[in-house]
Amino acid sequence: MAGDDKKSPPLTDQQQVDAQVGATDVTSRMSELMHDAFGFSRVRFFQFGEATNFEGHKLNDMIDLIADAKPADLENAGDALWKASDAIKAAAAELKGT
Repeated sequence: MAGDDKKSPPLTDQQQVDAQVGATDVTSRMSELMHDAFGFSRVRFFQFGEATNFEGHKLNDMIDLIADAKPADLENAGDALWKASDAIKAAAAELKGT
């Protein structure tokens, strides 16, 4: 048909985020379904680092926790935690006696 070869306009930042969150939610729900239906272990998609105490929470619920936060404040908190990780690891090694 005529006009079928038109390109879609580029997605806005919010549309891209919505699509990524949707994809993450779908993969998480599929993992839960496989676990509930067949007893398979839950799978962590997009895994970076160790498991956290946020594993059982829905992504959108966690996003709601920071929805009203200022991005600069979140970035500063993340930088501070990253810098503190070396001191925390050193303290843990000292406590273990290594």
